Amino acid sequence: MNPASVRAGLALSILGCVMGSGGIASAGSVPIEPRWEGHDRVFTIRPSRKPGVDLSRPRSSATPSVPSHIEALVMEVSRKHDMDPSLVSSVISVESGFDQRAVSPKGARGLMQLMPQTAKQYGVRDVYDARQNVEGGVAYLKDLTVRYGGDLRLALAAYNAGPEAVAKASGVPNFRETREYLRKIESRYGQKLTTRRTAEGRAAGWGYPASIVAKVDADGHVMVTNARGPTTRVIRKPRKPR
Repeated sequence: MNPASVRAGLALSILGCVMGSGGIASAGSVPIEPRWEGHDRVFTIRPSRKPGVDLSRPRSSATPSVPSHIEALVMEVSRKHDMDPSLVSSVISVESGFDQRAVSPKGARGLMQLMPQTAKQYGVRDVYDARQNVEGGVAYLKDLTVRYGGDLRLALAAYNAGPEAVAKASGVPNFRETREYLRKIESRYGQKLTTRRTAEGRAAGWGYPASIVAKVDADGHVMVTNARGPTTRVIRKPRKPR
């Protein structure tokens, strides 16, 4: 008998599996796909659940979901400051996990983990009040974005480690906590943190997906657009000669 067949048979016996048609083994209703490792045919089965896990309990997600009242608040405040609500939600998720009463070992408090000095600077009297905390945190984040010329990585690094640390490092500080912080935000935000500027070179707001509206420009042309501002206009394409 082929030694490989003996080894495969032993493996199946130990697992308590049954060989079916086409060389596919099964354990109960779970199929086991064979693979070749050299001259050996290997069958592997993954357990349907980890030992000791109670499947009757709901599984928790690594990324906390946004509570509906916080989501509405973030949308409102982000639009007020021309920020991306998705990014603000990502920051809150990493900072506090949407816990209004969160307190860090360093003394940062609330949804956006404001330090006492920052809270005072932005007029936040009650750091545990969701609206005040988000208002102060988003305003601070917007000011950092403008300060660093639209560089989102620097703005968020300063939000995490402080502007002094960014100035001393002439960039993102080589702190493990700060780099992990940026990685988590990018992961939850779903895109890279890049530098964004306007056509005039000024730092751009992150912007939010504006609703589509119909409007008439100065020349009487009707536009359907989600762009905002008085400079939005239609550029007519020249007609091709017949």
